[in-house]
Amino acid sequence: MSVAKFHITGTFDGAGGVKEGTVEIDRATGMFRVRPKHSRTAYELPLKDVATLVCRQHMYAVVREEKKARQG
Repeated sequence: MSVAKFHITGTFDGAGGVKEGTVEIDRATGMFRVRPKHSRTAYELPLKDVATLVCRQHMYAVVREEKKARQG
């Protein structure tokens, strides 16, 4: 299986603002890896954990919007 690579920008580790980086998705191992440009550190999680984080963030955002609509 292949490894999908994407070049992105973001505030990956919170140090130094917006940076460029690379996201790799390894289909064979089911791993999601982020490596900020000029960094020796790569952050890695199983894809199932990434999916869980995305779903939770979305659910929290929906709850915040509903709460804001009720208050305002």
